[in-house]
Amino acid sequence: MAVSLSQYAGAGAQFFDNNGNPLAGGEILTYAAGTTTPATTYTSSDGLTANGNPIVLDSAGRTPAQIWLTEGNSYKFVLRTSLGVTIKTDDNIFASFELATAVGVVVGAGAGSVPTNTAVGGVPGSPPTGAALDSNTTGSNNTAAGYNALTSNTDGIQNVAVGSQALDANTGGDYNVAVGYDALSAATTVNYNTGVGYRALNATVTGAGNTAVGSDALLLTTGANNTAVGYAAGNSLTTGSNNTVIGYDADVSSATVSNEITLGNSSITSLRVPGLTLTAGAKWINNGTQTVAALVAAGTAGAGARAVVTDANATTFHAIVAGGGANVVPVFSDGTNWRIG
Repeated sequence: MAVSLSQYAGAGAQFFDNNGNPLAGGEILTYAAGTTTPATTYTSSDGLTANGNPIVLDSAGRTPAQIWLTEGNSYKFVLRTSLGVTIKTDDNIFASFELATAVGVVVGAGAGSVPTNTAVGGVPGSPPTGAALDSNTTGSNNTAAGYNALTSNTDGIQNVAVGSQALDANTGGDYNVAVGYDALSAATTVNYNTGVGYRALNATVTGAGNTAVGSDALLLTTGANNTAVGYAAGNSLTTGSNNTVIGYDADVSSATVSNEITLGNSSITSLRVPGLTLTAGAKWINNGTQTVAALVAAGTAGAGARAVVTDANATTFHAIVAGGGANVVPVFSDGTNWRIG
């Protein structure tokens, strides 16, 4: 449990009655904000020892110990005399560095007060609801931003969750990144996964090393080492591993396939690489034309390489091609020379 110094009498304030005299034996009662339900405060930053309720002031009107509040909670303080006469009521008091009163969300280091964690998210209250990193015990170097983000994490380390319910089931998984609503929301102990987009890697309960970028990318994946980029890319893949899927609604050949590369969806009918003057269709490849002088060295291209030239001075099959003519012919490399054929 994380606590922070109260803005109300936190470090041992002195109180006075309405005549300006020290409030000897006076009392401070602490309640949940807006209620008459008693709420616990603590004597120090470790949050282990509770103050009395009421807190009884000494003969000089000072609190006997500091007042520390549970992060994310808000309190009501009632100051009264030793005879029980109310002097003042202060409501909706938050912990000293709580930003909830200003921005309407729970802000802090999360449960466990691990200083290397950052938690932003949840609705302030007593207790707060949907607080980010709300179950953390020893996990460190985690960043959670969003309602219920990393809310189940206990000892997982170096995770990043941005978005409502991102990585919300994670307990001990490490080195994961989830950005988007419900991204990686089923993962509990898996490692090295990255999901960016609405419901990206949503069902990943097993499998490590997956990367999904795009809404619903790798939506059902439980395999490992898969990469998908694009809306709904690879969204039917389940147990398959080591697949690469790129493009809108691009999908694998089966839910369990492994070691496959998929580019685009079934509506794609050609492949074009402008820098290489390469275009391919279902039953053809066009890599453009060039002059003989523009051909790379046959040894560089390697035996079996093919091209089309537009200025061959002959058309004799298997002859070494030479420029200076007007013939359009296919040529191939034998590893040493470009030949017609």
